Amino acid sequence: MHLNPIDLARDDALSERGLPPIAYADNPKGVYGTSPVIAVKRGEPGYYPIHTRLTADELNAAEGVTSAQREAMLTGSMFGWHLQGANPNVRGQRRTRKHHQQGRQRCTPGS
Repeated sequence: MHLNPIDLARDDALSERGLPPIAYADNPKGVYGTSPVIAVKRGEPGYYPIHTRLTADELNAAEGVTSAQREAMLTGSMFGWHLQGANPNVRGQRRTRKHHQQGRQRCTPGS
């Protein structure tokens, strides 16, 4: 596959964020067509149907893809790779920050 310099730079930037080359997601309700699993490629819009007996979790485990990476890849492929939701590190920080704030609220005197 031959990429132009702009595509190479974008792919490098997305790779530095911690996004894998490919991630898989289950499609149990047929939202993304009739295939049981879809594949999302780093930097590309949309998805690719995958006909397999394996689940997305099994395929992701074989590739070393975490759930945060899978969610970031889905966000990027659907809404744009420039968004913070397409960064697996930002997603994890939000969860951590939210849990931290909830814990702080529970520990506040008089609440």
